Amino acid sequence: MSSRDEWGWLGKALRSVLDSELRRWGGLRLVDAFIGPRYSYVELDGGLCGVAYSPRETGRVVEELEHATPRYLARLVERGLGGGAASLALAAANAATMAWIYETPDPPILIEARLSDFIELRSGDVVAVIGFMRGVVEELVNRASKVYVIELSEELRQEASGISGVEVLGAEDGMKVLPQVSVLVATGSALLYPAIFRQQLAKARNARERVIVGPTSSFHPRLARLLGLTGLGGVYIDPSLCRILRWHVAGGGGIHSLRRRSSKPPLLPRFFARA
Repeated sequence: MSSRDEWGWLGKALRSVLDSELRRWGGLRLVDAFIGPRYSYVELDGGLCGVAYSPRETGRVVEELEHATPRYLARLVERGLGGGAASLALAAANAATMAWIYETPDPPILIEARLSDFIELRSGDVVAVIGFMRGVVEELVNRASKVYVIELSEELRQEASGISGVEVLGAEDGMKVLPQVSVLVATGSALLYPAIFRQQLAKARNARERVIVGPTSSFHPRLARLLGLTGLGGVYIDPSLCRILRWHVAGGGGIHSLRRRSSKPPLLPRFFARA
């Protein structure tokens, strides 16, 4: 599979949403953008900002972003420039989504809910969590008949194995169980590894729920639908928090650590939306 084929799926979906629901903000100029130790940060003209996970492999990182826009970054992803461009493009799409939420009188999102209240869980459900997320796994393990954690990192597999009632698998064994799951929950950072994530989604095509969650997936619900998902969970970033978040991300922090440091919850509230 060529780099263009690998990334085109995500790039085309991003461009489609930026040309439709997020059209008002898809052409805004980037005034700040960088790939930090853990997250990428993008700020658009007008004070809107977004973040996305930083990939292990950045690929051909864009050197000149002075006149870039979210739509331009989506085209770079479509051309196959790799994880760095995709991370910045997702952060930019998330920034545009923050504007959409902020300016929509009654946006179709659920604020500060629990994942287990958002997704439909039934007795006997088999759940697969792609990418170890401790809070998500601990929330679901008592609500489902079986929970699998599918994780690439050996270190994170070891950490996940310490949670009672969870079966931890690598990528290859994970593919074998995905056809039997009824609920799939993936970390938003899975989008930065599209070759394997598309295979996982195809294997889990019979799942009733296919949800992506985390700061990286703080995008418009239609993008989730175009990617074959049934819903998403993200984090809302009010424009007044962008400068604080920018320096936090530059120093190696992220959304979760900034939430924990806040004495005024819910700073950076979680939201869920149906695709």
